[in-house]
Amino acid sequence: PQEGDVLTLDGFDRTINIEEILTTLVHLYLGGHEPRPRSSISREKALSLGIAPPTQGSPAVVRRALAIAERMAATRPAPLYLVLHNIDGVGLRYRHTQDALAILIAGSIGKGGSRMIRLASSVDHVNASGMLWTTQTRACFAWIWKEVHTYRPCFEEVRLGCDAPVRKTRYGAQGRSLPDDGMGFMRVLRSLGPRNAECLQLLAKLQLKLSRTNKQGKKNVYPTIGYSDWKANCIRKMLVGDDTSLRLILNELTDHGIVVEKRDHQDGTKHLYIPHPDKVLSQICKFDTKGD
Repeated sequence: PQEGDVLTLDGFDRTINIEEILTTLVHLYLGGHEPRPRSSISREKALSLGIAPPTQGSPAVVRRALAIAERMAATRPAPLYLVLHNIDGVGLRYRHTQDALAILIAGSIGKGGSRMIRLASSVDHVNASGMLWTTQTRACFAWIWKEVHTYRPCFEEVRLGCDAPVRKTRYGAQGRSLPDDGMGFMRVLRSLGPRNAECLQLLAKLQLKLSRTNKQGKKNVYPTIGYSDWKANCIRKMLVGDDTSLRLILNELTDHGIVVEKRDHQDGTKHLYIPHPDKVLSQICKFDTKGD
């Protein structure tokens, strides 16, 4: 179309990585012809693009991203809009990946002075700006920030986002709908930081143990774990060092609706539970928090 093309990418899909994104661009928009990465560019050229000049020692994926960006800038009549949900997904939360994405965007300035590759993305982590990007990387992205709330629990958002067949890989594979058997919750776990996932996993183990002990068979009635018990176990397992660190993790889990918090009306103590049945709790307990 005259306004440009749109390519949607599912960042929640842990199989997506920067190499696959670049390869997809080459196949779809460069006719399968891979441009030769530069070993370096002039300082003047780098300054005009607002990027740090890559050298022979730069990561190969960064040099590849710049080569693709320059080729697309020279050949495209209209911009390509990349829609990425979300940019801090499991396969994308690496410094070299973010640097390559930033170079891809910043290096695509066409003859008219406009970027021919433009990125619209969501981000979940509240500290993503500080954790993912250097000052130079943020400058390359040149974000225009918009705070948009879905007002939906993270479980529902991630599960539905992963269920939808939002993309095709170069092999033509389509996404498939997932049964409501807790696998959506596994995708939520993969979207969490390792330490947060480990703390959640420990809560699941405590809840599952209590559930089996009490043999509660009522549907949608879940045993609760005292916050102090959870904290003691997290500190003993060396997952956190103090109460402040654990509260930050709990805030994220409760904000997303992954964990529910309630108070005892008699003594005011805080209790927690994961609002899912034993089957899902067992899957959480078996989850590899270190990743594949």
